Amino acid sequence: MNNFQNEPLMTAYHHGSYIKLGADWRDKNVICPNSKLYYVIKGEISVKIEDEILLAKKGDAILIPAGIKHSYNLTDSAYAEKYWFHFDIRLGQVNLFDIIDIPYMKHIGINDAL
Repeated sequence: MNNFQNEPLMTAYHHGSYIKLGADWRDKNVICPNSKLYYVIKGEISVKIEDEILLAKKGDAILIPAGIKHSYNLTDSAYAEKYWFHFDIRLGQVNLFDIIDIPYMKHIGINDAL
């Protein structure tokens, strides 16, 4: 077991924005070098991470750890809006999501403060 108590926690925001998604928003078997976070504010999206298919609706957040193969697309609604960003969070030289187990999707609701 690794002892990380003396390792620095480092975060880096790379880029992100608010986006309106149209029917052409989709990709398969993507592997991103950074972690991603999607926060759905309208509509519904489908994200496949490993063998798990997640249907994210208004107020849901999806975390996609760096280096994980994933696919994404809109559902039958053919429209969604989301905030997204790419980031890194490391404990020393290790990606934090490689050493802690967290769910890929969490409902956090809609909050104007976010």
